[in-house]
Amino acid sequence: MSVLQLVRHLPGYSDEIVLNGIQYPVSQLRLHRPHGHYIHSIWLRLANVLLNKGGLRGIGHSCVPGLFFPQLDPTKGHKQIGSWPCGLTTLAVNVTGTPRIPQAVTFEAEPFMALHLRPEWTQREQYIQAMKSKYRLRIRKVLEASASLERCACHGSTDVDWLNQAAHLLRSTLATRVVALPENIPAMLQAFIKVFGHNFLMFRYALNGQAVGFVTGLKIDDTLHALHLGYDAEKTDGMHLYERCLLDMVEMGIQMGVKTVQMGRTATEIKSTLGAEPLQNSLVFFVRNPLLRALLKAYARSVYQPPPFTLRHPFASKSVKPAPVELPD
Repeated sequence: MSVLQLVRHLPGYSDEIVLNGIQYPVSQLRLHRPHGHYIHSIWLRLANVLLNKGGLRGIGHSCVPGLFFPQLDPTKGHKQIGSWPCGLTTLAVNVTGTPRIPQAVTFEAEPFMALHLRPEWTQREQYIQAMKSKYRLRIRKVLEASASLERCACHGSTDVDWLNQAAHLLRSTLATRVVALPENIPAMLQAFIKVFGHNFLMFRYALNGQAVGFVTGLKIDDTLHALHLGYDAEKTDGMHLYERCLLDMVEMGIQMGVKTVQMGRTATEIKSTLGAEPLQNSLVFFVRNPLLRALLKAYARSVYQPPPFTLRHPFASKSVKPAPVELPD
């Protein structure tokens, strides 16, 4: 089953819409009140008014970021959208690049970070050895700091107690994020298990027998997507569990023979220290109300700034053998 079919099984799925002749599932968006400074509280309140009235929806789902990107026509505005579902006034679409679309407002988002695995890496140690010395040292410290954690594969687990624990860990980790996951996180995880079976991976991390974190991954074709990562920040303080989870996803990607490990958004600098590279993407809002569209354009032009980040380049340059020199006879 496809990612689009998965969205139709997730909590929050609401309707269907046709974009440039292709039918996509549409889901509800839920926003937290963030503690950061990227979204001003006035604009968040405005967005929540739309949400409460059911006027704002997104193609896809907040649970599956970066798994697919619809194609937009830069020469068309609302004409590329088929009939709008009843009550829908604003449609959000996550696309690659930063397109400028008539009758829409574009906001540059944090990049998705992807690690492209080299064919010669057949085990994690080869990946580590390809790095510069200071980045190798960082990874060694992460592995050493997290050595007391017990990792357990629980792929396909439908144990209710464990899924509730995972939900609690994920909620606490994402509490300050702007876009919220569904309230029923156990149902969300069960939907992934039901639709993707053995291609949906889940690892649980325990300390002294108590679960303190987990990470999930989804294999689609030649890519392993790291999706959900939740942990108890207090109990794992100093253990670098976040980086450990990503390293374990890299190890799984190498073992599975995929070409890319997609690490998702956020923590851009940390992911770049592991070798991931950015994929530029944006959120495009099609807004039917001209006044609201004008307000969003003003905000995008004068107020909004995409989150800043610094990229690291951990891999050592591949040595290039000099071409043989032919001496004259």
